[in-house]
Amino acid sequence: MDIIQKMWKITIASIYGIGTLSTLILLLIIVLKIDIVPFPDSMLPMRLYEVASIWLAIASIPMLMINILFYISYKNLKTSHKKRNTILIYTPTIICFVTLFYWIGAWTIGALVYAIFA
Repeated sequence: MDIIQKMWKITIASIYGIGTLSTLILLLIIVLKIDIVPFPDSMLPMRLYEVASIWLAIASIPMLMINILFYISYKNLKTSHKKRNTILIYTPTIICFVTLFYWIGAWTIGALVYAIFA
């Protein structure tokens, strides 16, 4: 393996690690329901856990791309737990997409309620 392939793998692993850590921190904010309003004077003040869930929803597509690249880069490792490792690699993406579908559902239901009752 030459130096360019090693640098590619290190870069992909670093970005994947940063994305996974960010997902973990944002998920921790959501689970703990941190009720701080960071900008109370804004037009639509939101709590910190709402902002964290929106950031997870926004990060779903980039997280999917980096997870695919990470899986392609490291799929040739000799291990007997291929199914478990695949599930663990894609867990941050699954978390991001769950929040994305939550917000799509919430906005759709809100628009329907507004259209029916307004």
